[in-house]
Amino acid sequence: MSRVALALSGGIDSMMSAYLLSKQGYKVTGVYMNSWDFVEEKGYCTGERDYNHASKICDLLNIDFKRVDYVKEYWNLVFTDFLENLRKGKTPNPDVGCNQHIKFGSFFNDFIMKNVEYDYIATGHYASLMYKDEKHILKRAYDKTKDQSYYLSTINSKIFKYTLFPLANIRKQDLKEELIKNKELRTRFDFLLQKKESTGICFIGERKNFKRFLDHYVEKTNSIGVGKFVSVTDGRVISNFKNGGLEFFLTIGQSAKIPGESFRYKMTVVRQMLNKNIERWYVVEKSFANNIILVAPNNHNSLFKKRIRVHNFFWQQLEIDNTSSILDNAFVDCDNNIIFNCHVKYRYRMEPVECKVLVKNTKFRSLLLEFATSQKGVALGQHLTLYLDDEVLGGGEISYIENCFFDDKEEG
Repeated sequence: MSRVALALSGGIDSMMSAYLLSKQGYKVTGVYMNSWDFVEEKGYCTGERDYNHASKICDLLNIDFKRVDYVKEYWNLVFTDFLENLRKGKTPNPDVGCNQHIKFGSFFNDFIMKNVEYDYIATGHYASLMYKDEKHILKRAYDKTKDQSYYLSTINSKIFKYTLFPLANIRKQDLKEELIKNKELRTRFDFLLQKKESTGICFIGERKNFKRFLDHYVEKTNSIGVGKFVSVTDGRVISNFKNGGLEFFLTIGQSAKIPGESFRYKMTVVRQMLNKNIERWYVVEKSFANNIILVAPNNHNSLFKKRIRVHNFFWQQLEIDNTSSILDNAFVDCDNNIIFNCHVKYRYRMEPVECKVLVKNTKFRSLLLEFATSQKGVALGQHLTLYLDDEVLGGGEISYIENCFFDDKEEG
């Protein structure tokens, strides 16, 4: 009987993962990873609630249970890097680092590399694996609406040899229906059906006011004066905001939430009846150094980007020095650059879009990417994942965006 260490968060997905693995004949141990010590203002630690739920799940399924602490590792390897990128005005994704360094880093090392007791690790991710040409290939999950392969594109593929994704071929809706229809499961795990699905940051969870939560950790670079919302259309100052305020946590393409705008937006119908236009502003770029947030009306051309660069791109199945070929549909130009077409996601909750990629012959980790159609909400620091059909090619960070207003230096 193969032994599996399952990352158990205390939610429906990880519970059903434990249930399915047990039904398939695996000897399962549920492992709760504690990676955050923050207690919310109301004095109740949601982490302890999740721990209690995870422990209860294992007790009800009659499987072993362990708790491990990765608070130090999460802070040093994930959260500090996240904060540093926020300070630079970037749009980082800590869930990518969480998976790379914690779930498929510390957890994998402790239960596979340093432990002969277990044969596999497993997680409740919606992702799938395919064995081909003696390699384990990461692919999108059957349920495309919940697919989480985007977050896993920088995981070393050698780890997947020891990884199980029990939810790879299951729709989330079917999972819930199975839990509801199965009287025995429904009776035992009714407390999970009442639990709100988590959509917060890995191990930190959801916060009532996430921007204010971050404000406790992000050191202000400037302490004098006020910040400005500036229109890209004519350069006028739309509004001011407190210097070092929460406005800098706004993401590119997001509604700017300019002071007083909410009231103006509610008057839209009245103004339209009077044949007057109303402007709602969206974030184009941010500059901590200049203390400026550039904004534009919705669908203004400055919100859309065509070409970007990616640095430190991690290839799932290729050696770094192998520049001879990448894909069957790739070709090499006169400068020995490799060019191919594929699909890309630069946000988790988006459908992959078509793009053309140029891989520099001298810098295999450096990519130039051109979208088939200009895209909205592209930001420096965003994680990006490339796909060929459902196969994950790899992932990296957006380091440069063509036609930016501020003269940011490209990294990498």
